[in-house]
Amino acid sequence: EQINLTNNPAHDVLPAWSPDGKKIAFLSEFTFTGEVGKIYIMNADGSERTKLTDFIVKGDDPGYWKP
Repeated sequence: EQINLTNNPAHDVLPAWSPDGKKIAFLSEFTFTGEVGKIYIMNADGSERTKLTDFIVKGDDPGYWKP
């Protein structure tokens, strides 16, 4: 079953699960500019959304978790 974990009217894309399955990192576009925006992290249940970057991130790679 799919569950929407965000309520962003634009796009939240390229999710990457943490190795322990407790967090999800993703790129978020809040402005409908067509640019994929900033990296965020949140708990697997969608709570505690936190912005990790203040710069624009571009590309199609979802990223990877590193220890």
